[in-house]
Amino acid sequence: MQKRVIKFQAALFGTFNFPAEPDTIVKLMTVFAPLGFMPQVISVPDLMTGLTAQRIGMTRGDDVVMLLAPDRIDFTATMPTVDIAGFVNDAVTNVEQLERGNLRFNRVALVVDTLLEEMSEAEIEAMREKLLPHSGARSIEWMARWVTPVINETEQYNVCLEAIKASGLMMFFNGRMQPLHGIKTLHDVSTTPSNTSPRFDAQNLRGALDAISQIISARTDLDNA
Repeated sequence: MQKRVIKFQAALFGTFNFPAEPDTIVKLMTVFAPLGFMPQVISVPDLMTGLTAQRIGMTRGDDVVMLLAPDRIDFTATMPTVDIAGFVNDAVTNVEQLERGNLRFNRVALVVDTLLEEMSEAEIEAMREKLLPHSGARSIEWMARWVTPVINETEQYNVCLEAIKASGLMMFFNGRMQPLHGIKTLHDVSTTPSNTSPRFDAQNLRGALDAISQIISARTDLDNA
């Protein structure tokens, strides 16, 4: 079995003002062009209304995207060439450039999407039996998912773990949709949405993401059958 990280994502939740207008794009380009980013207006579906909304996206090559929305900022690295510590460092560095580091957030999240490849039938069965002991033996498609609240020092987190085996799994990377062969696992850990205090900023964001990264590192349920 080989383990390959296919996506890192950091999400910062709050109230932001980055309208998809020329003035905003020029301001962002002045700051981020020296870092290798190019701004563009991206059409994304609004999950609340179902309508298409215009958002500003900052892209660096084919694999790094920063998406700015009124309620969240997402940093995504697809098929990353750095480890989780390098990704966190990159995300924090970019946040420090937004609004001169004066943004505040009430919730942060970190996602690690992984693909387990070249698995033998015995390894696949061992994982299925561990995660879904009452499912059918030798099932060709299955999904396990659960969310667990975890309290760590002064923060409470929602820890989401997920594993999927299904034919036809696809992911967009290297500029096109590509099939995924293996078991896709997901670690999605976020501070609880019940705490709405804007307690995160550019200065303490690294510590917040590092704490979540440690939770993910300690969770071996999905990556070791």
